Amino acid sequence: MSEARVIKIDYGKASGYKMVSATGIYGGPTPSGSLACNFFIESRRPPDELKVTIAPDNQITEEEIYKELPDYQRELQVGVILSPHDAVSIGEWLVRQGKLLLEHTSL
Repeated sequence: MSEARVIKIDYGKASGYKMVSATGIYGGPTPSGSLACNFFIESRRPPDELKVTIAPDNQITEEEIYKELPDYQRELQVGVILSPHDAVSIGEWLVRQGKLLLEHTSL
């Protein structure tokens, strides 16, 4: 019977590393059998125009002017390609972490 081994793992950040916020994900299978995951953030589109009024006392008021009804946009933040195995493993990890947070916070 072999003995358990302990290994040390150091974390480092790639030169292009950045942290982004995400409110959703869009994607699906790739032709090579991987899973494309595009994380996005949703926000209201900015107005076509903005009217700014400067009063005699230098107080500024803003009024949004829409040419159409306001709508929303999904801005893709980062894309990740995962193997099916990694997608399942990461998905299970996310579910576990989400459940732990929900149990220990009042969100």
